[in-house]
Amino acid sequence: MMHFPQLSLRTKLILSFLIVIGGIISLIFGSRLIKNTLISQAKVNHDLASARMVFNEKLNDVSDIVSLTAARISPIKDDDKRENRLPSRNSNGPMRSRSV
Repeated sequence: MMHFPQLSLRTKLILSFLIVIGGIISLIFGSRLIKNTLISQAKVNHDLASARMVFNEKLNDVSDIVSLTAARISPIKDDDKRENRLPSRNSNGPMRSRSV
């Protein structure tokens, strides 16, 4: 069994005081670290929620465009489509027709 040397009352009080001060400093730094971590996590969650909202709005826009395009009824008849074809201005190959 180890025997520690007898310390004077003054030394014991100084060591106790230093231990308490060290604990208080650790408490302050620990709480500050936790606070900063929580704030940065909240910012990340807010940014992700904003990005998700923008993405969902874009997705809804694309969905609306696809739905409207699929439901659109063309007023041009097949005969009109054939009459409105013009020759292509591509000089590298055979004449192709394109829609107006």
